[in-house]
Amino acid sequence: MNKDNLMVVDGDLLDQKVDAIVNPWNRNLIPWWLLLPQGVSGAIKRKAGLAPFRELRRYGVLPLGGAAVTSAGKLPYKAIIHVAGINHRWCSSETSVRKSIASALDAATKHGFQSLAMPLIGAGTGGGSEEDVQRIIEEECGRNLFNGQVLIVRYKAKGWPYGPCYCDLWNKSPVTLEKQGVPRGFCGLCDVCGEPGHLLHFPGAVPFTGAWCKKHYYRAMILHPMGGIGFFIWGLGALLIIWILFMLFKGKF
Repeated sequence: MNKDNLMVVDGDLLDQKVDAIVNPWNRNLIPWWLLLPQGVSGAIKRKAGLAPFRELRRYGVLPLGGAAVTSAGKLPYKAIIHVAGINHRWCSSETSVRKSIASALDAATKHGFQSLAMPLIGAGTGGGSEEDVQRIIEEECGRNLFNGQVLIVRYKAKGWPYGPCYCDLWNKSPVTLEKQGVPRGFCGLCDVCGEPGHLLHFPGAVPFTGAWCKKHYYRAMILHPMGGIGFFIWGLGALLIIWILFMLFKGKF
């Protein structure tokens, strides 16, 4: 593979403009409906739906480092390449990562894909370090005959509230939100100042969901007694007042 066709990018795997993406999977021994996919697999399940995982089950148990190609469901890709990068103990190794990369690239060649995006397979849940996994992927790509473009995606969450809306409400109801003046990527207007924001549940408080911009959401977290930070501030303040009152009146009882 031409090294000029290999790029390392920071971002979200599901935002890449490629023909296919690689999903770090397991050996496919346990039925998908008994699992709660996390990380990349969880994000794929939320956005692609269940169709790719139902198709994946038809492949049966995969050899360690093996690959299975399915449709992309609701995602805008030609396919998803699932690779068995971890063993039955949910651990990865250099061998499993190398075989997974080779299998994914061979599958991309076989299906005629011209571009491929893959995460750091075996890092995170698999226990591998990001640096080692990236080095292994780069080495395996250099050895493979795949002549398309490969993006190695190092996950980097976009800062709230400037990243894509986590509930994806804008893409589900763009016409309605546009009429309300909500720009792409957001799902509401802040109840306090009217700036673009997100519909978020107020953590720790009574059941309440409102629209918040970043500024007023974190301000509420600090100032409200039930806010994530305010809970500790107000709690410490209450304890301090109790201690002061105890010290003032302890001699009078």
